Amino acid sequence: MTAAARLPFRQSHPLRSPDDLLALQGAGPIHKVLTAVGDEAWLVTGYSLVRSLMDNPRAC
Repeated sequence: MTAAARLPFRQSHPLRSPDDLLALQGAGPIHKVLTAVGDEAWLVTGYSLVRSLMDNPRAC
């Protein structure tokens, strides 16, 4: 298992997605990450998956 990615991701350009985010999106839709203060969290990528998660009352 790989280490959790740490947020926030560094951006090389303000109008481009960070390279680390693009790599995670290519590897799958759900990833464990560490927040800026070191807390564990889940990062969900992809519009349809995020939309279905936000529409699910059990997820809130």
